[in-house]
Amino acid sequence: PLISIFSCVIIMIFCCSPRTPGTGGTPDLTASIAVPLGEFSPNAAFDLSITVFNEGDADSAESRLSIYLSSDSALDSSDTLLTDRDIPSIPASSSTGNIISQSLSSSGTWYIIAFIDSEETVTEQDETNNQIGTAVTINPDGTKDLQISAIAIDADSLNDGGSCNLSAVISNQGSNTVTETFNISFYMSTDSDFTPAGDTQLVEEEISHDFAEKSSMNLNTVITLPDNIDLNQSAYFYAFLDNTDAVDEVDEDNISDIDDASILLIYDDENSSRTYDLIFETYPPTGTVDDENPDTSLTLYDSYGIYIDGNDDGGTFSADDYSEIIYNSAAAGSTLFILAEGDVEGPYAFSVRTGNIELRYYSYEISVDPYEDDDDHDSNVPDSPVPINIGGFSNRYLDNGDNDWFEITLP
Repeated sequence: PLISIFSCVIIMIFCCSPRTPGTGGTPDLTASIAVPLGEFSPNAAFDLSITVFNEGDADSAESRLSIYLSSDSALDSSDTLLTDRDIPSIPASSSTGNIISQSLSSSGTWYIIAFIDSEETVTEQDETNNQIGTAVTINPDGTKDLQISAIAIDADSLNDGGSCNLSAVISNQGSNTVTETFNISFYMSTDSDFTPAGDTQLVEEEISHDFAEKSSMNLNTVITLPDNIDLNQSAYFYAFLDNTDAVDEVDEDNISDIDDASILLIYDDENSSRTYDLIFETYPPTGTVDDENPDTSLTLYDSYGIYIDGNDDGGTFSADDYSEIIYNSAAAGSTLFILAEGDVEGPYAFSVRTGNIELRYYSYEISVDPYEDDDDHDSNVPDSPVPINIGGFSNRYLDNGDNDWFEITLP
């Protein structure tokens, strides 16, 4: 058969609509419809997301939502009814969402049309805006969709001209086997705008591997930084997959997302007077903050335990009440110590980052109260501070009441 409906899940969520209510004291029902991007294989299930809005200024009565399949974008008597759904009363300026799982067996481009109030039981301000459609393409040959993930670098820092191992996972998320040979290139970027034409290409690999549906392979290669890069900061390392478009894919966006990129501290080892701009910061792991309760305070010391800067006295917090210390021009090879003191209910995360890239770096572990012989910390450093690998990616949190020392040694 042309149509097969695998399952249907309806989620009713009322929310305030951002649209402007109509006038006249009557409801006005409209709808939006969305499907995932790309093509689908025959009989492969996909979700229809349909939202029904009441743009009027009165509550609507119960209504009927009908979903049709059409060969064009206009609904007529020759189209096929896929399913009906009862829609409850919707308050004025509110909406309700529906998720419907659907599949189609015949190839080609089809139109799925949502018809709200299909039985015309609701008197509305506008009776001409109750239909909305979207196109769906069914590809009988299946689809191919190469993706890159889990980019990892076997180093915490790297000087110009240096090399290290890089690993990544290449997968085919499509439903057809990828048999073509294609290339993958890895790039270095000093900002989050990944543009291969403007970034530094480090290595290119040719991939000759058959990727069946939902299969993957691990890639291991070596990257080498250019000589004399004259940079002392963190950098992103990302991939550009199938950069010559050898594979016809359902989604050709093959540049790594920022979440899939890796981070490394790079430095110019020929410049003995190099410095680093650092930011020490705590922040709530949820990304929210209570303005009345600044999080843990930070205090920064040099290798002799001499005070440099801090907000342990309750001052110098960042704009969002995060505890923050900005330390510019930290000398190469220097060792710093930072004390994080838990002031309010946690947990809170602690990070060190270079100023150019707004991405946090975490310590691998946290030490608890490693004081030497007193609590003034004016002329000593802790017995066992926890080293921080700048560029490391281990997520650790500070608990309420902890007094935690960290050691940062700059390459």
